[in-house]
Amino acid sequence: MIDSTLPAAIASQGRPPSSTKVIKATVMAEALVCGRAQYLSATIRDFARYNGAWWLLDRDVWFLADDEELISSLDAAAELMRNMDAGIRRTPSV
Repeated sequence: MIDSTLPAAIASQGRPPSSTKVIKATVMAEALVCGRAQYLSATIRDFARYNGAWWLLDRDVWFLADDEELISSLDAAAELMRNMDAGIRRTPSV
């Protein structure tokens, strides 16, 4: 059971405890809308930064990234994509 370990108070706030490894897509969607989470980039939406950690989307749940090499790669990709996204926003359309 995915959310059965989330205390009701935490689940209602949309913030999982640090021990949570899986959250429902609805929790992440709310965090994204409220600005508590950010996608890796404007175009890459399978990874999101939330509650100080990276999360990976799989259908209707998000899994906590816990592999240090993956986390480093996601940090690097986010920085690269942040610069690319900014460049695209600055480019005038023809």
